[in-house]
Amino acid sequence: MYENIPNWLVGDDKYQIFCTHKNKVPTHNTHIDDMSTFYTYSQAMRLMQPDEGLGIGLFGNLCGIDIDHAVQADGTLSPTAQDIIDYFDGAYMEYSYSGKGVHILFFCIQQKKYQKYYT
Repeated sequence: MYENIPNWLVGDDKYQIFCTHKNKVPTHNTHIDDMSTFYTYSQAMRLMQPDEGLGIGLFGNLCGIDIDHAVQADGTLSPTAQDIIDYFDGAYMEYSYSGKGVHILFFCIQQKKYQKYYT
């Protein structure tokens, strides 16, 4: 599931591990409001258990869009999701853990300042 993550997302401490059956509750002492508790990709992959997933922190200029309910019952993308995906052509995109949403990751020009840093 994680083999397609591009190299530009693998290098920094921006990963957290979450429990897949408890509403994506962070595990392994990561805190969504504390960047210092996140892991490198290789650390997270070593720690992750079968019932856990990988979350990517949105730090610095890394931005993300989380499109919930993007995939319709027939397996096609909703018209709104398709429009957003077409607009961000060339960005890194992945289906969410549920398979029903889409994440789009890209760099923005201006650094943002948010209280929570995860997707």
